Amino acid sequence: MRAVELTSELVDAYIEQHLEAGAAPATINRGTQLLSQEFKLAIGRKRLSMAPHIRHLSEKGNARQGFFSDAEFRAIVGNLPYYRQDFTLFGYLVGWRKAKSPRLPGQT
Repeated sequence: MRAVELTSELVDAYIEQHLEAGAAPATINRGTQLLSQEFKLAIGRKRLSMAPHIRHLSEKGNARQGFFSDAEFRAIVGNLPYYRQDFTLFGYLVGWRKAKSPRLPGQT
């Protein structure tokens, strides 16, 4: 579809379809946020003269939980084996999150 053919109603239909499929509002917002940014860029570069209204879904109640304070984290790292401290500190500083990943052979 060409950008000039995209309407607010089509964006709303996209949002509703993904909500019905079980997508979280935050996930949908990340996709529509990119779309909105693309339209702003096109308008700024004079490729388009207008953009459809793209609504933002509420993410209330979606706050992340279970964070360590810096002091708590440093205390834990201090008790790790030396060879794991730098790697763990790197993950903390760049914001890595715990995720399910495939296990390597021999891991439990």
